Amino acid sequence: MKIRTKVLMVVLPLFIFPLLLVGITSFFSARSGITKVAKEFLSYKATELFKYCARQEDILFDTGLLDVGGYRQMAQRSAEAYANAIRLSETGYFITFDSQGNVIFPGDEERNLKDYDFFKIIIESKKGLITFFYGGTDRVGYYLYFEPWDWYILLSEQTKIFYQSSPTQSGM
Repeated sequence: MKIRTKVLMVVLPLFIFPLLLVGITSFFSARSGITKVAKEFLSYKATELFKYCARQEDILFDTGLLDVGGYRQMAQRSAEAYANAIRLSETGYFITFDSQGNVIFPGDEERNLKDYDFFKIIIESKKGLITFFYGGTDRVGYYLYFEPWDWYILLSEQTKIFYQSSPTQSGM
């Protein structure tokens, strides 16, 4: 074996392994940073809907209409309209459901979610970031619980769209 080959066999691993290590570390560091930004972005929008629901409930309480028939349902329909106005994109939207898994809105979703793994996680923790499989796609979402209406508010986006580069995103 020539000396050149021996030198290459010794020197190349000294360069390749550190480069691989730096590359892998950079990937996971970037993914962690993006996930943190994702949580902040999704939680902001989900919290806006939560605050809107709370304001509607406060208005009903302040006016004495909390237990008067039909007013709470009107407030809930108003919250649904607000959720549609602040949705992320065509593929990123709110799903609200009660503690039994019954979907409140949107109407085109499955009517009950209790058999899904993500439903069990959401019910147990009531607030947080989640990645899950639903509707044939991987999704990332943020959820929280609005107790007065027994609503779980989940804002989610398809994972591949959420993590794609900024210039190619539309509607977010």
